[in-house]
Amino acid sequence: QAHRGQAPKMQRAGYEEVDPPSNRWPKSVKFIMLNEICERFSYYGLRAILALYLVDFLLFSEDTSTVIVHAFTMAAYSSSLLGGYLSDSILGKYKTILYVSLIYVLGSTVLAVTAIPGVTTVGDQETHWWGVAVGLGLVALGTGGIKPVVSTFVGDQFGPSQAHLLPTIFHMFYFCINLGAFASMLMNPIIRTQLSYSVAFGLPAFLLLVATLIFFLGRNKYSMRPPTGSVVYTSLDMIRLGIAGRCRTFLSRFSNSVAYHPTATWLDPALKKYPKQMVDDLRAALSVLTVFIPIPLFWALYDQSASRWIFQARNMDRHIWGYELESDQIPAISPLLVLLFVPLFDRGIYKLLARCGCPPRPLQ
Repeated sequence: QAHRGQAPKMQRAGYEEVDPPSNRWPKSVKFIMLNEICERFSYYGLRAILALYLVDFLLFSEDTSTVIVHAFTMAAYSSSLLGGYLSDSILGKYKTILYVSLIYVLGSTVLAVTAIPGVTTVGDQETHWWGVAVGLGLVALGTGGIKPVVSTFVGDQFGPSQAHLLPTIFHMFYFCINLGAFASMLMNPIIRTQLSYSVAFGLPAFLLLVATLIFFLGRNKYSMRPPTGSVVYTSLDMIRLGIAGRCRTFLSRFSNSVAYHPTATWLDPALKKYPKQMVDDLRAALSVLTVFIPIPLFWALYDQSASRWIFQARNMDRHIWGYELESDQIPAISPLLVLLFVPLFDRGIYKLLARCGCPPRPLQ
């Protein structure tokens, strides 16, 4: 019990005890941020040179290379579902990130080693696709497996008295992602041309190993929450109960054998099994799904920057201020703009809008 005249301290399992409100950042955050910079350097550095590697080294056509690049991207995002399930239901966030990162390191190493001329020789064929198939498969599993977990793990490090710091930390998290991406998109194409594809794949593999080591070193400072069950499974079950309840309501109008229990909303039948807050959260999430309808169209176009746009850039004049950019350096403009705009909006425009009495809402 707090003494009279003193603010009560807030404490939550896994968090440091601090007086509210606290502007102190958890010590564990720096490990996660450094890990994210190195990991994003690895992923985007690999992806930057992948299309040209498939054409120049493995002698695939541009069309086949485009298919492979986008199949790899699709596999990486699809495996996020597996990573989320492991994190929520079995291993927890820390173990999921650590274990899946080891798979990620293995895949990057396979790509680097098999990019050495002669390593994948099969019969009379000097270069064979088996190395890139195994390597990309493991990388897709690794990067996708940790993708949905790291950002939520950052949020777990903040206690109730530090909740006001979350918008800033996620802006910084996004800044770190693009810092790693920008650095790798500039450096790896140069390494590819000046040294070799093997070295260009080897640097991301090495930094990914460093990222995993950095993450491991912070193990005693993390706030870790035990797995509580898959959010996806729970949400689908609530939707199932809601649809089943609506069907029973509909059938009751035509049959006396089915009891008629009208509900205010179609998800209300889920309240018999799940807490009201959980049902309300799902209802809120479903209500904003329409905002995400155009997103697949955006990503379908944006991800061409890793394939078709690189091939197109080969035929363009890439001289800027007397320096000729590599075709696979052109996509670096995207993370560069993010690096410029994140501090501009976070420290400038958003604060100005708040002072004018119209702070932007999350969806805005």
